[in-house]
Amino acid sequence: MWSPASSIRALLAALPVFSGFIVNIELPITHIGSVPFYDPRVLGGSMLDNAGGGYGEPLNVIISGTSSPEVLTENGFIKFALALGFARECLDIHLGAPMPANLGDGNGWVNQTIELRHDYAIGGTCAETIFGGNHLRLFVQNGTEADSGALFLAVSKEEDLEEHHTISPNGYDRGRTIRIPFGSEKHASIAKQVIEVDRELQPQAVKRTLSVEDRTLVANFETLTIRLSRLTVNAFLENVDLVVRTIGEFGENAECGTTT
Repeated sequence: MWSPASSIRALLAALPVFSGFIVNIELPITHIGSVPFYDPRVLGGSMLDNAGGGYGEPLNVIISGTSSPEVLTENGFIKFALALGFARECLDIHLGAPMPANLGDGNGWVNQTIELRHDYAIGGTCAETIFGGNHLRLFVQNGTEADSGALFLAVSKEEDLEEHHTISPNGYDRGRTIRIPFGSEKHASIAKQVIEVDRELQPQAVKRTLSVEDRTLVANFETLTIRLSRLTVNAFLENVDLVVRTIGEFGENAECGTTT
């Protein structure tokens, strides 16, 4: 059964290691992959999917092939994405043609495996269809020429239905924002207030902004180095894990700062 605390612990390993967002999700089970991923460009593929008309979306998140095998299946990835506030499309209906990507694995241009959208507290992904929000497309590198098992994602933030779901300004970076759903808006606000008390140790090198959207804590980080990015996000998620476990332990008392 999903719980915020278990989801945060799973997120602790989902950290960037260099340009873009390379994620290695490690659970306490044996890895089956030996290669994080193969660069599609070296093998005749592309780091852009095909959006038509000569355009393409960047594959800006990679879940390493050395991650726990439970996460590298379609169902496993969907469960992980649920913890991040994503869900299947409204009524499981997809409008428009799916986008293909060539991951250089010998499979050529293959359509997305699945598309997930931001799961609003009210209205779910149907609300995302109307109001816009984060969404992602999933592609799997599993061809015979480069079978890493890595998951390549095109993640972005899109505008509302009136704007025809065009990509928001800087939407491919905003789509990689860390979003952590809570049981209520009050709990998300508590987490924000608690974490904001601790300032970054290197404010000249790390910029952190926190906000609350509905019942979701939203975090954005800007760092000068990749190492700082990993350390900063790791510390942030550990703090969130502590807050979540405290709320789970003390319930309503956590909101007023008292225990019985």
